[in-house]
Amino acid sequence: MISGRRKVRRAIASNPGSKIDELGASWLAAIENTIDPKTFETYLVYVRHFNKFFGTLGNVNAATVSQYGPHRLGHALRPTVKKEQSALRGFLDWCTTQGHLTEAPLVPVLPKKAVGTPYKLRRRQAATQLEPAEILTILERLHEWSDSKKVDPFPIKARFVVQYEQGMRPEMLDLLEAPKHYTKGSAVLKIEAGGDKNRWEREIPLTEAARMALDSVCPKKGLIFGVHDYRDALRKAAKGVLGEERAKRITPEDLRHSRLTEWAETGNLPGAAYLAGHLRISTIDKYAKPGRRAAERLLARIGGKAEPPAPLIGGESGGTASELPSPLPADPSQLGDIILCEGRDSNPHRSYPTSTSS
Repeated sequence: MISGRRKVRRAIASNPGSKIDELGASWLAAIENTIDPKTFETYLVYVRHFNKFFGTLGNVNAATVSQYGPHRLGHALRPTVKKEQSALRGFLDWCTTQGHLTEAPLVPVLPKKAVGTPYKLRRRQAATQLEPAEILTILERLHEWSDSKKVDPFPIKARFVVQYEQGMRPEMLDLLEAPKHYTKGSAVLKIEAGGDKNRWEREIPLTEAARMALDSVCPKKGLIFGVHDYRDALRKAAKGVLGEERAKRITPEDLRHSRLTEWAETGNLPGAAYLAGHLRISTIDKYAKPGRRAAERLLARIGGKAEPPAPLIGGESGGTASELPSPLPADPSQLGDIILCEGRDSNPHRSYPTSTSS
């Protein structure tokens, strides 16, 4: 008689389409309380690498697992790859105990003389300074969905719209699920302690553009975005906007950094800190940097000088991108009471919400 666990294993083995990003998110949730926050963030990056290499559980076998280490040595140094392999062993062991694999393939030890490849860009480089108009143009150039043949399509543009609008950390987006964190039409995003860097459980109000982007890709149940490597897609879209050199340095974190700078310039530091997930208001101060844009906004507020018009996507003009209000819905009943910095919705966008809606 076949045991219940063996039945589960056989059923999964006959349908090996389980996605690595979904399994990786479940694995991280299971071990979250056993590792420190920094290790958790590092493992999120590792899961992205696993997902990019394997795609689905059906591609995980002794041959592909043995190729993972040599493949990663072409992108990272030996000590880094050793750490990734250790995490991979833990992930595969978890898949086995949960019945997703009948047996965990052996992860070979790296050759002693292997050196690896230094990462071409420093990960902890200074943030790329981006203007709101530049970000809006980049968002417009992003593809709606991925076009990789190795994994099922996943949303790209909607993810970056939500990240910029809400100033969110990439790792928080990786873990968003429906209906746990968001349901279609909701005015808020529920943040759990386990998915927040500072373990701060709260509800954050959504801009109209962020809500529309979420609605366009939100499933009834499951991960909304998942764990993927979005860096290449972002850099390709940024190349024609920032130039080749600046585009090489852009990262998803830069969108959060630029958004937090916009919020800090409003002077509403308590609101900015809440949205950013900072437990201390003083933390947001580092994003309030001296600059011409901030100076022009200050003079405009006290009546010393009118802010110069800035070109917007689609050729519109008449105000800076950071000051224009969101287009209002045609149906007044759809108007919400979402209050962000300076007592209003700070979404400046007039084009990409329609392109991200289904």
